[in-house]
Amino acid sequence: MNRAVKVVFLHNVISPHNVPLFSYLAKAKTYRFKFLFLSPTDTHRPWTPSLSYDFDYEILRTITFRLPGQEPLPLYLNLSVWSKLRQENPDIIVISGWDHPSYWLAAGYAQVFGKKLVLWSGSTASEPSWRRTLTLPLVKMIIKSCAAFVAYGTRAREYLLSLGASTEKVFVSSNTTDIDFCRTALTLRRKSQTQLKKKLGFSGRTLIMFYGQLIDRKGPLQLLQAFSQLAASHPELGLMLVGNGPLASQLQDYIQKSNLTKPVRLFPYPGEEKIVSYYAAADIFILPSRQEVWGLVVNQAMAAGLPVITTAQTGASVDLIMPGQNGLIIPDNSPAAIVSGISQLLTADLQRMGEVSSRLIRPFHPSTSARSFLKALDATSG
Repeated sequence: MNRAVKVVFLHNVISPHNVPLFSYLAKAKTYRFKFLFLSPTDTHRPWTPSLSYDFDYEILRTITFRLPGQEPLPLYLNLSVWSKLRQENPDIIVISGWDHPSYWLAAGYAQVFGKKLVLWSGSTASEPSWRRTLTLPLVKMIIKSCAAFVAYGTRAREYLLSLGASTEKVFVSSNTTDIDFCRTALTLRRKSQTQLKKKLGFSGRTLIMFYGQLIDRKGPLQLLQAFSQLAASHPELGLMLVGNGPLASQLQDYIQKSNLTKPVRLFPYPGEEKIVSYYAAADIFILPSRQEVWGLVVNQAMAAGLPVITTAQTGASVDLIMPGQNGLIIPDNSPAAIVSGISQLLTADLQRMGEVSSRLIRPFHPSTSARSFLKALDATSG
């Protein structure tokens, strides 16, 4: 009987969004997975890792560097990566991107010891930065050494090809999350939306929801500026901003100074178990990012039966949004574009759009993504 192929999978943090995918991968009979996390969590992502998961994993000791800028991005360096890989002795190494030194160490290990390297990537061409420019030669070296690639979606696939990845080596395993759990918002909305709105302070309002990190690239300030333009002509509108981040105090100040305290409220991240009730209270979801690798909150909102507005710079937009059917793709996150998008949706049948969202997201299930991922691993033996 052939032994199962050993796979070591390096990932940045333990995200509740990715746990379902990892659980399905771990059930594969032909592969034996070990997941190595570079850090348990990160600032502005206040997830609390579980004490146990139904897959084999380990959290490595890390040294975290913060790069300067409006959004201080972390760099993880795990000095034990090399020795841990020697200990595990995998047949295949999966790295979840190229933005941390620990991934570079793993890629180097694969090269030195002749291990198959697979890159799981969501990066797109819509993320220009000095960091990307500086590391581009190294990124291209990593791509040349990979036996296969797994792309989050269409935009990520296109970017991998532009960097030199071979077409036959790139597999699409669309980024997704626990849509079964988020779908419970459908029943909750039918039964209790009026009460949920009242509890949140939005009685009688058509409620727009933003959920994400309160950072510049997500566009919460531009959304507030757009809402302030709409508020006078649309007194029936409400806006809730859900999340944590460095812009929280600035957003709250804007709400106060713009006399928006009645139609707008800011809520801290409530935890994964409670977020469903916020989705159930909402009528429209918006993610106005100027830069977004994917945007898993779009998956969640669609599973919760909501029409979605997002930007062309959001990786998920091209794969998940059918303009006019389940939402809109706006050209950018300028207040003018946001005002136009919201205004268009207010004349649409929001319930019908939400039903289309719920239907369209069904194929984007973690089990489906896991099967596509396994195809990429199968290709490494070809």
